[in-house]
Amino acid sequence: MIKKVKALIVDIDGTLVVKGGIILPYTRKAIDILHDQGVIMGLATGRPVDNYTKGYAQRWGLDWEYDVLIGANGGHLWDRWHDEVEMFYPLWEKDIKLILEKLAPLNLNAQIYENSQLIAQRWDDLVAASSLRNMQEVVISPFPDRMYRHPNAKVQFRYPPEEGERILEFIKNADLPEKIQYVITYPGIIEFMDKRIDKGVALHKFAEKNNVPIENILTFGDAENDNALVKEAGWGVCMANGADATKALADDVTEYGVQEDGMGKYIFEKILNPQGIYYEE
Repeated sequence: MIKKVKALIVDIDGTLVVKGGIILPYTRKAIDILHDQGVIMGLATGRPVDNYTKGYAQRWGLDWEYDVLIGANGGHLWDRWHDEVEMFYPLWEKDIKLILEKLAPLNLNAQIYENSQLIAQRWDDLVAASSLRNMQEVVISPFPDRMYRHPNAKVQFRYPPEEGERILEFIKNADLPEKIQYVITYPGIIEFMDKRIDKGVALHKFAEKNNVPIENILTFGDAENDNALVKEAGWGVCMANGADATKALADDVTEYGVQEDGMGKYIFEKILNPQGIYYEE
């Protein structure tokens, strides 16, 4: 464990909260205390950095705002000191078009984020659930070229999780260019990005821009798109409910999962209790 935590940057779904849920008591108390101690607070998510992402703290009822937002799996970076969204290595229009063409036989519902909206090729139960959960406007466009009018950090596809094995097998044989990577960010969601992108890249960019030693940054994650986030930090922790690949790269694994308030309990045990600070209702 690092001796001095200067920044805490965490994944959202499956780490900080159950997908679409609230911050549980131990975790909420722990991050409030760290914030009061002057620790820089950040989120690292697959979602783009936009007005919705910037509103997470308010929707969770926190009394403070996040200092750092890593979005689009590392393709976006924002911090309050510079107050601008920096984009790294976007997919160009021809890249997105090629991905759609290669995956067309699967008949999946392609989606991009644009101007705080979710653009989807059709309305289905998965899009409806996402829209309701995230309180997000959805624009339906059945025309593939709507997806590649502009460069974008990523293109994603939602599908029933039970179809995952079949879909992955198809994608592995789809002959995509070497520069394009894909990652499962949550059961039933696969995202395509430039191969140079990951949350660790944005983590280092943040550290360099703001003179925060990487060895003083604590991170938490649970899924494969968090691999670089936990690997590159001074101390990276995977949730007990996390992927085996992420656990293998982490410095530690929580005893409890996200549904058991695992992140907060870990912070109390490893950081706050040694300071004489204990959880109180």
